[in-house]
Amino acid sequence: MKTTGRISLWLALMLGVCLLRPALASAGRVAFVSNPNPTDRLNLRTAPSQTAISLGKYYTGVSVDVLDESNGWAHVAIGNLEGYMSVQYLADSTAFSAIPTVKIANASGTGLNLRQEQSINSRSLGLYPNGTQVEVLGVGETWHHVRVNNQTGFMLATGLSPRLTFSDTTESSQSQASTYAVVNNPNPADRLNLRASASAQAATKGKYYNGTPVTLLETLQNGWYKVRVGSVTGYMDGRYLAIGQAASSVQSAMPTATIANASGTGLYLRVGQSTNTSNLGLYRNGTQVTVMGITQDWYHVMVDDLSGYMLADGLTPKLSFRLTD
Repeated sequence: MKTTGRISLWLALMLGVCLLRPALASAGRVAFVSNPNPTDRLNLRTAPSQTAISLGKYYTGVSVDVLDESNGWAHVAIGNLEGYMSVQYLADSTAFSAIPTVKIANASGTGLNLRQEQSINSRSLGLYPNGTQVEVLGVGETWHHVRVNNQTGFMLATGLSPRLTFSDTTESSQSQASTYAVVNNPNPADRLNLRASASAQAATKGKYYNGTPVTLLETLQNGWYKVRVGSVTGYMDGRYLAIGQAASSVQSAMPTATIANASGTGLYLRVGQSTNTSNLGLYRNGTQVTVMGITQDWYHVMVDDLSGYMLADGLTPKLSFRLTD
């Protein structure tokens, strides 16, 4: 456990209590995050390993449902999010909570949606106005796992105040893997392929511009990452991703396109690359959208805080799919 500054007598006593507490009971019960230093947070990881990617860092006092336990790791659920936590920093009870409270302060809107998952395409559990107080169970670089009105879900970190950092103290100094990255081609005119598997020879699911945000799901040994872009998953070469804090310095090369559907009044924003998938709204001709990536027939776009697909034929200007990889 990493600590900062000089350890006080109180903290030393607390550490002794934590190390002497009895082993956790069997799976299928509630446990609590218990960091010896209350300013630390415990990683919820994608796999039972210190090198696995963190899904979020959770404060002392947060309750978790233990689903299984093996080799010093607990498979847990926090709301509808599952992952792995080190058993060393879980307890069967807690007398102290370090869960912070923040306020919604969305400068670009009147409030924030509480999302079921860490995606703007995820179902909203309610729109909460600016000024609403929420409890932050855990933090990520893009999303915070929060509780409000007895509901647990995710809110965009940029719309909450005060800002809580993701990259400071944590339960391990090893491999502080980030979950956030952006496309970062050395030549901004290039696009990065989202591949069907972790190979440069695999089929492409789309070619993405610099600045496109991606969520890292898994780190692979060959330098590739399993990622999610919007609602679609695939694989990207890690050499062309800026991860964590480095992402903030990447200049976006995502172009803007305008809806110009000659055969209708606008275009649907689709969940997938098919006219048979559900739509997120009908957008009129003349609406501008931000293009994250392109395929032969579809553009992966952002509009009105949503991401999805629009037919390339209904957008102008036409962007070449074959130009650069």
